[in-house]
Amino acid sequence: MLLLLAMTALSRADDMRKIDPPQCSDTTVKQVSTRLVDPNTGPMWESGASVSFANGVGLTAYNTPTVVRNERTGDKVQVCLAAVPKVCPAGDDRGKEYTVYDYQQKASYTMYNSEHSCGGA
Repeated sequence: MLLLLAMTALSRADDMRKIDPPQCSDTTVKQVSTRLVDPNTGPMWESGASVSFANGVGLTAYNTPTVVRNERTGDKVQVCLAAVPKVCPAGDDRGKEYTVYDYQQKASYTMYNSEHSCGGA
C-alpha cells in the first residue's frame, strides 16, 4: 500500500507544473474533517483528511497530516497554489497542489484540491 501511494505521488509530481512564485493568500480554516465518515461510528481519520478555507479553497488527502488534525475553525493560515497539472481537459481543474502554512502551529503541509488529478477517476 505504501509503495502504491509513493508511486502515485511520484507520477503526479512528474505531471505537475510548479507555480513560481506560488500564488498565496492569507485566510482562515473554515472546516476540518475526515475524508470519509462512517454513519455508525463517525469520523474515520484513517481514511484521510479534508479541510476547507474561508477563501473557498478545499483540499483533501488520503493521509492525515498532524498539522491538519490539530487545526481548528478560525485558525489563521496562508494557502499557496504551488503546482497545477500540465495537461487537463477543458473545465477540469482537479489536481491542483497547495501548500498551507498554519501560523499558530508554525508548520506547513501539502494537499490537493481533489482526490484525483484532472482527467482521472
